[in-house]
Amino acid sequence: MPSDDQSPGAGGARFARRKVLAFLRDRELAEQLAEAGRSAGLAIQVTTALEAGCQGLDDAGAVLLEASFAAEAGPVLRRARASDAPVLVAGTAEQSGEVLRLIEAGARGYVPLPEAASRIVERLGEALSREEERRRGALRIERAKSELQAAFDAFPQALVVVGPDLRLRRVNRAALELSGMESFGDLLGRTCPEVFGCGAGESCPVRGRPVQDAARAAPAGEPQVGPSFLLARGLQRRTLRCQAFAGGRESPVPIGLGDGILVLVEDITERAREEAERTRAEQLEAVWLLAATLSHEINQPLGAIMGRAQLGLMGLERGAPDAAALKRDLNEIVQCVHRIVGILDKLHRVTDIVTKPYLGETRILDLDRSAPGWKGRPGP
Repeated sequence: MPSDDQSPGAGGARFARRKVLAFLRDRELAEQLAEAGRSAGLAIQVTTALEAGCQGLDDAGAVLLEASFAAEAGPVLRRARASDAPVLVAGTAEQSGEVLRLIEAGARGYVPLPEAASRIVERLGEALSREEERRRGALRIERAKSELQAAFDAFPQALVVVGPDLRLRRVNRAALELSGMESFGDLLGRTCPEVFGCGAGESCPVRGRPVQDAARAAPAGEPQVGPSFLLARGLQRRTLRCQAFAGGRESPVPIGLGDGILVLVEDITERAREEAERTRAEQLEAVWLLAATLSHEINQPLGAIMGRAQLGLMGLERGAPDAAALKRDLNEIVQCVHRIVGILDKLHRVTDIVTKPYLGETRILDLDRSAPGWKGRPGP
């Protein structure tokens, strides 16, 4: 694999800039620098015209600026900053004020004068080496960021990184699509409630530092999970849920979040719908089971009550009721009522759902096994 400075493309070209643009008034020093530069493999181009010299900054690796140009060096410093070329100030001890002003304006180094041309070239070479190393480091960081973003984007669910201020620092493509916004820039800097419509109260798993501390105290890999919430985008209504993982060195998420929080925003719309339908089906099944059980358990004593009551009425209608028979019928009615009360009492004490076959494929509650330990109420 080629090294960073040998990589093809723009990156490699950036690290091959060995040209130095020098703004000097001393022509003798300029000639000595040009000669010493050729010996050291540097192309030193000397000029005294600031405005015209700026045109050569686009491919310069560094700039040597004499302190005497301090009052008019603004365009050079701006152009050097734009072309990512470090500026070294060359000046005497008497020019310390101008040197300091140029350093404050953005120059990165100082070359004392008078100085031998070979030593100045040596300093320029050191500055170029430092700049090349800085650029390599910056390129490695950019590559790492790109790889991290690629890993984020490859994850099928929405991922965001939230800072302690609750604002989004990084988002993946799934989060962008879920938010309904057009670009990553529309999300970065916003808060989760602004983007996804979730609450920021005590039930929200993203509340800054307290959540990080809580997540670090939790077992490794165990997230802080918030309740589901609704995201409405026009006619589209989605049910979402957040899971927050704290960052830092002890985080189970090894992606260098620092003081940030990794949040998984999960779209559970279909799952919530299926769970709601399953819960409704279970509730209906429980109602049907209870109805079948009551029909089986209570119909018999109700039928006896009805029969005995009708017999009693018939005796009364004949005008000469049989007192013994009426008493027997009334006693049986009372016993049946107590049976019904006992059945209802059993239902109140059910601790398990144990069924038994009924008619065909129908099943009913086995009350004796569903309410273990039930001893019933004493009769009259």
